[in-house]
Amino acid sequence: MKKNITFQNILIFYTGSVTLVFLYFVLSGFQMFPNDEVSVKRLNILNEDGTPFFVISNPERTPPPKLNGVEFERQVAGGGATLYNHDSDERGGFVVLDDQERAMNAVILDYKTTDAIGMFTKESADLKDYVAMLTVNDPDKERKIGHGVQRIMVGTQNGNAGITINSTEGNPLLLIQVNDQNQIIFKTFDKEGNEVKNLIDD
Repeated sequence: MKKNITFQNILIFYTGSVTLVFLYFVLSGFQMFPNDEVSVKRLNILNEDGTPFFVISNPERTPPPKLNGVEFERQVAGGGATLYNHDSDERGGFVVLDDQERAMNAVILDYKTTDAIGMFTKESADLKDYVAMLTVNDPDKERKIGHGVQRIMVGTQNGNAGITINSTEGNPLLLIQVNDQNQIIFKTFDKEGNEVKNLIDD
């Protein structure tokens, strides 16, 4: 009986000592490093059922796009963040890409089947070409995966700043622009995209 009591006392002492040491390191760690860092190659924020909600990753660990439960090949293989809905389908995100040919950044918000709004910058490696653009799209009428129609484009490209408004088929109908020579351009087009009139000439 005495041996059992002695063993229990040792066990209690050991457990208490380990707990105190652990608490000491935890508390002293928070006191010594109030602005500690977390370094990871990929961070997954999950829903309660374990499905992804928000993923931050480097280029090598960026997940492929997923729509209606089907995975597709990603067109731009960069690092950044990806947003998902409750069905684990991609709903947008942002990406950063630098390679030997270009430097690119993009922020995208999706419909259920395709891109809805896109904002991006891109410049060539030699810095001769550049573009900063905002695009607004419609999903196509059949709501096919990855198929959309660009309706509005606003931005600047190599000194030409303007806005283009397209038809429901994606053909330009109206162009308002100030080009790299500071000339004002105001053009209308027919449904096939052929120029009808330059209103500035009038």
